[in-house]
Amino acid sequence: MRYLLTALYLLPTLVLGQELHTFKNGEVADAEKINETHQYILNNASGGCSATQQDNSVLIECADGTSGVIAGAGTVVMYPEGQIGEVDPLSYDDGEIVVIDFNGVTVAKAIVDGNFAFENSILVELTAFQQKIRAILHNDESVAASRLMAFAQGGDDAQQPTALFMNEDCTGPVWIASRYLADSFVASAAGQFWVADLAAPQEQLVFSSRLRSVIIVYWGDIRERGSCESGNWAYSARRGAEYTAAPEILNAAYPVRLKQLP
Repeated sequence: MRYLLTALYLLPTLVLGQELHTFKNGEVADAEKINETHQYILNNASGGCSATQQDNSVLIECADGTSGVIAGAGTVVMYPEGQIGEVDPLSYDDGEIVVIDFNGVTVAKAIVDGNFAFENSILVELTAFQQKIRAILHNDESVAASRLMAFAQGGDDAQQPTALFMNEDCTGPVWIASRYLADSFVASAAGQFWVADLAAPQEQLVFSSRLRSVIIVYWGDIRERGSCESGNWAYSARRGAEYTAAPEILNAAYPVRLKQLP
């Protein structure tokens, strides 16, 4: 492109080598000036000169039949180009994502979390004390049944939702300890559930028994504790209550799966 610009800069010199002169009444006309004026008119009336790029050179052609080439110093490479196709219009379901059982019964609202995606486990939203609680619906292939269990951000004990009791046998009033409020759901191995009252204050108390929930952690491992332990522990916890899951969840036909509504 720089050679083309150079050629265009040369055009005024080529065309304006002759000048257009005007004369006044009574002035003696100079023959040289008259000839230059005639030549100027001839050149411009017939189109003057033009510049055309040819590969990496510039061809100069003038109306008087003269021409010249300004050679380039380099290689011009033309690369092949692809083509982007058109996006065809498509009709598809884009509504809420829910969990349905084998018979097509809707059992829960699914939670979409790109960091949790396992074929046999679905993150779901439960409602308790007007709070949204996260839990897991797991398709257990070993018993061909869907199990409701807790979800934990990590695998260490401090992150596992835990039901706490002042009695030594995991009976009586319950408190729930969990690092993350959204995960304040506890599931026992026997199928008993508790949830924290998230509106209750967090208290630091001493407990005589605990039940650490059956959980699935972020990377998909299942921790099957969920049985009563007697001991002496201090926890920061909230009051909780027993949770009874909806019949659709408890009686879900195996296996459960995701479905997107229209």
